[in-house]
Amino acid sequence: MPLFINFLKISVLIHIVPVYAASHCLYQLRAPVIFNCNTVFGSQRIPFDTIQYFFSRQHKVYIVTTEGTQSFYGKLGDLEGSLPSCFVRIHNRYFINLKYLDSLEKNCAIVGNTALPVSRSYKQSLSITYARYMLE
Repeated sequence: MPLFINFLKISVLIHIVPVYAASHCLYQLRAPVIFNCNTVFGSQRIPFDTIQYFFSRQHKVYIVTTEGTQSFYGKLGDLEGSLPSCFVRIHNRYFINLKYLDSLEKNCAIVGNTALPVSRSYKQSLSITYARYMLE
């Protein structure tokens, strides 16, 4: 009897694991695609794929997109858990979208025509994350 139960468990796993893997991939594809924030102009919905980087200054978070810049009151650290995996922190004041990272210099990341500082504490994780991103 135990042999039959083990066979049954294995046969069920053979069918469940691919379904789970496929559903997990679909879940990752359904990751949030819109960033919602309350600005001076009201509630804004900004697609993540248009956001080049976030930066903070004087209790405000600025969102630099391909179309311009938006801002709202908040902390950059509060965004960390809600951003897609293509966003990486490069400094206490900056998150960049790896999609728009043109190059990595000695102590800065070039996003568009802007050189953003990369702090020593985030430099290694940025290099690793960027290498993984390029392989995807």
